[in-house]
Amino acid sequence: MVRTGGIMVFVLLVLGIVLSFVVAAASVKIVDGKPVVSSGGVMQIITNVIYIAIVAFVYWTTKGLFNSLGYRRADVPIMALMIILAVNLVLGFLGGAGLGSIGSASAMAGSTNIVGIISLIVLLVLFGAWLWFSIAALGFGKAIGSGLWKAIGIVYLIGTALFVLFMVLMILAIVAKSPGLAVSGGILALIGVLVLLAGWICHGIGLITGAGRMTQA
Repeated sequence: MVRTGGIMVFVLLVLGIVLSFVVAAASVKIVDGKPVVSSGGVMQIITNVIYIAIVAFVYWTTKGLFNSLGYRRADVPIMALMIILAVNLVLGFLGGAGLGSIGSASAMAGSTNIVGIISLIVLLVLFGAWLWFSIAALGFGKAIGSGLWKAIGIVYLIGTALFVLFMVLMILAIVAKSPGLAVSGGILALIGVLVLLAGWICHGIGLITGAGRMTQA
């Protein structure tokens, strides 16, 4: 199962590319002979469910790997991550900004209703849980002498910190009505995406190689 979790990391990357095109195509409708971009409807919902399900499975198998090697300090942040991801998904259905709208300044700016505000708070809590997991992953690497898991923890820490800074800048940009802050936040978000993508790939490799270590333990 742990090895499968590692493989699913790369499956999610491929699905992300394929489904992004599918959702984009489903979002374009012809109205009065002109193309109009909509929210994506059912396809967007299905895509979000698939993403969350795979991410939750990856973290569940990560917990299995850690526990099998006698490391339990990541149990709480991993469980918190899965719960928060599920809550975020529900809030997305109810009209909140949602995890898929993190990089959209307009989505964040438009989240002035109660659900939108709660959604943004949940995102901040989500990043807090990710920071907690990053520290736990770094500790796991030190506990078993794995340079790879140390690197995973460090990369996740950097990527998550960049996204926290991005959200702070976007909130300040909205309050101060400053396009410059919004641009700076967008740059941080782009860098954060690339860093977290690198961490996600390393996470998959860590699970695949860790499965082999479990059989030797």
